[in-house]
Amino acid sequence: RYTAGADLGVIPYQPVSMNNRLALPNKVFEYTGAGIPFVATDLPEIRRIVDSTGCGATYNPFDPEELATGVRSVLAEDGYSERRRNAERFGRENTWEQEQEVLATELRRLSAGRMRTSGTEGDIAQQNTRADRPHLRERDGGRHTGLRIAMVVHNSVRHDARVLKSAASLKARGHDVRIFGLTPEETEDFVLPNGVPVHLQRWDKTLVRSRMTELGLPAGKKNAIRTSFRLQGETIFGAVRALFHPDAIHIHDHLALTAAAKYKEAFGVPIVWDAHEIYEDLASLEEVRAAINSQIIRENVPYIDGFITLNQSIADFYRGKYPGLPE
Repeated sequence: RYTAGADLGVIPYQPVSMNNRLALPNKVFEYTGAGIPFVATDLPEIRRIVDSTGCGATYNPFDPEELATGVRSVLAEDGYSERRRNAERFGRENTWEQEQEVLATELRRLSAGRMRTSGTEGDIAQQNTRADRPHLRERDGGRHTGLRIAMVVHNSVRHDARVLKSAASLKARGHDVRIFGLTPEETEDFVLPNGVPVHLQRWDKTLVRSRMTELGLPAGKKNAIRTSFRLQGETIFGAVRALFHPDAIHIHDHLALTAAAKYKEAFGVPIVWDAHEIYEDLASLEEVRAAINSQIIRENVPYIDGFITLNQSIADFYRGKYPGLPE
């Protein structure tokens, strides 16, 4: 309501890394969803939208005069009404629901033949042997339509908007979605208001040193980070294996991707990787972490059946650097 009452929005995004430069900030969709034009940093994805729709203007983020010029041009009486109409049209045509249709379509394509119209006694028995937590068992007596989808992420879920919205959208399409994440606290199970069950597995950081000793790895930052990332991925995988029998795996981010081979071996189902960012070129990222992030992706590309990311520029970056990624 407050956004819709504004005359225009400003998106002063700083291109301090490749990840930022190729980004498409959520504010573009928030402003146009509210029907207002915007002035934004001149980034490739933003410029593509501005040039093709006329719903705003771009400016050099290092030149305040250009920002002022952009604001004046958008608010100019001779073009403001048209820009506002263009923003409203873009907002209607580019909603979260439409974006999530890409994910739903990809999962249907990859999992052809696995769609369920109803559960059988065998299905229910198999599922219950894998879950001792009631809310993670088959719901509604084991009868549901669609796929059983394990959505995995290396955080505590509650504040990850993309994960939450993806789960809600897939559930609304009839899929049986379970989210698996990590917590530094005690293992926790809860159900989101929309009915999606969440399992947070306790992640014990003290295991890193013992695993390094077990593997005979010398002490050092690189080995510690790499081992930590692998253990986090294995921890989530262990929870999925114990509690669920999915028809598809939807992996968010890159830490959870470290267990891709284990998911493929255990379940033999399609894996969709949802890359939220360019993980090897995040702002202020240490060189050692950037190298490890890149290595994780390179090692796990062979196990990825479907690839989804935020926009075409980031998709082009990934496919240029990791040509084995699926289209």
